[in-house]
Amino acid sequence: MADLNKRDDREDWLKWAIEFMKRGLWAGDYIAVHGPHSPADFMWGEADATWDGPGYSLRCEFQTARGMHSIHDVRGVRIVNGDERSVHFPLQRVSDLTPKAQKWLRKAKHTLAQLRESREREQREISVLRNRSVRRS
Repeated sequence: MADLNKRDDREDWLKWAIEFMKRGLWAGDYIAVHGPHSPADFMWGEADATWDGPGYSLRCEFQTARGMHSIHDVRGVRIVNGDERSVHFPLQRVSDLTPKAQKWLRKAKHTLAQLRESREREQREISVLRNRSVRRS
């Protein structure tokens, strides 16, 4: 299980928060992600969220499509109201979101791309340093 904190786990939290926003939901500061655990080949979890527009706060539960193997794979997410599981939140057109949500989504995607690029650059630099130290030994 991973408890993703908006501040401490920025890249991972942002991946999931974007999936929530694509469904018109503002994710809370914490998102709990479970799995995948054998024999289950999917992930599931829960988070508090606020419905864009009406502003209702609710507890959400989610599950990914089968075949997911990592917390980083957020494809096929299905989000439902934790209290009324019959109420689900489908993908929405960006134009159907409030202007505030549209702006947040654009910025969030840009920030996520920057975080990924920064992480990948750091990993390359570490790899170069390791290769140098191996050659010297």
